[in-house]
Amino acid sequence: MDSELPYLYIDDECDFNVAILLLIIDNLALNIRKNYKLDFNKIQFFMYLIRNPSKINKVLEEAGKQQVLLNEKQTYTIESLSVNVDILHDRSKVKFLLKKLASIGLLDVVNDNKNGISYFLTNEGEKLASELCIGYFETIIQNLDNIKSLQSMSSTQLFSILNSVFKGNK
Repeated sequence: MDSELPYLYIDDECDFNVAILLLIIDNLALNIRKNYKLDFNKIQFFMYLIRNPSKINKVLEEAGKQQVLLNEKQTYTIESLSVNVDILHDRSKVKFLLKKLASIGLLDVVNDNKNGISYFLTNEGEKLASELCIGYFETIIQNLDNIKSLQSMSSTQLFSILNSVFKGNK
């Protein structure tokens, strides 16, 4: 009798990804002028960067921003050094996560003619995000602080930088 236990790949676990997205929106939705600037493409970009921290300094360098000190446990693993770009090209994953947050009352949007649709957390979403502050979430929050300098850049600029990093220009 073969009774193998199922292996759950943590990167695909829904609640884990919802928590990461919650922290991304909580930390990066508002720019320095308190304007909502987090669109769908930026969410995809930041989701990729948080899930692949070995790329953070390369992206910061290519963007002309100051590099940061990162934990070697995050940056020197097989998984973090591999180039898995699924999250950048599969819009359905991020859409699903956004719908999940919205369906439980944690996400809201603002749509203005100048900036288009931007995402932000409701008061309940902010409250839940503030509770995600121990263990691995501490590392995610630190990495979000490390990439805040990219927040003011357009989605086009961010993806152009990432493409340069992939091509090995930096």
